Amino acid sequence: MKRKIDQVWSSFWAAGISNPLEVIEQITYLVHLRRLEELYPGTDGSAQPLIYQGATERLRWSKLTNEAPQRMLALICDDVVAWLRDLSYRFPDHFSQFKSVRFTITTPSLLMKVVEFVNDIAVSEAGTAGAVYEHLLGKMDGSSGDLRTPRDIVELLVQITRPGRADDICDPFCGTGELLLAARQFVERSGVGGASPEGVFRGFSAHSELLPIAEMNLALHGVARPDLRSVDPLSRDADDLGEYSLILANPPFGGHYDYDRLSDEVCSTCIKLVRRSHVQIAVAEVDVDGYGLDG
Repeated sequence: MKRKIDQVWSSFWAAGISNPLEVIEQITYLVHLRRLEELYPGTDGSAQPLIYQGATERLRWSKLTNEAPQRMLALICDDVVAWLRDLSYRFPDHFSQFKSVRFTITTPSLLMKVVEFVNDIAVSEAGTAGAVYEHLLGKMDGSSGDLRTPRDIVELLVQITRPGRADDICDPFCGTGELLLAARQFVERSGVGGASPEGVFRGFSAHSELLPIAEMNLALHGVARPDLRSVDPLSRDADDLGEYSLILANPPFGGHYDYDRLSDEVCSTCIKLVRRSHVQIAVAEVDVDGYGLDG
């Protein structure tokens, strides 16, 4: 399977798509599309949303992938993307990860190669599917380091904090979900009989394009419907984010942040930190713990 991942990766590069995050994003959306038909079959009387009705019946993975390559590409670009965005607004508790969906595959030949790869993933086998996705995420290069926490750092943080079954755990900068996944796996390994966690497992991300990737990473490791939200936890727009017994995070250090967007609580904390360090600051720029804050 790793060889197939490498082949698909090379096909993206040959088609002019070389950004690792974009490659993973496009593969992820197609995996989501396949899983939708399995998770939401559309039977009457089900408590789940009926997403395949009338005109959307043709958007089932089993029907889409039986179309000719050119026709399948047109359907995805013209109909599937709009449908997924509509689902994100109609059923936000189920499909919020599709709010910013985009599809950048432009050639039928590349689409067919990716579809064949997606069909080969044993999505119902958590161990196998999770390992495949981990290898895929490992394709991110150093330029994406602020999005994906290295595995050894993840394991170190989990071993230090030792999350418990009753802990309410939050990663406010969840990236591709590695910390939340590792925390959950630690709890399951530590519990009696592999008992599932009882507390909250929640992730926030200011990067909406990462949510489908984080959700797929967790889902393919057996975490059904993870609680991931498109929220910038530092901004004024963030509502009550809740209370947690454990904050497990690797904040995205570096870059600049618009001072006017910061919440009052964060601004107050920054000012206290700067005063405590006895640093004279200019109004133009403040740097706190690696964040450039423009004001």
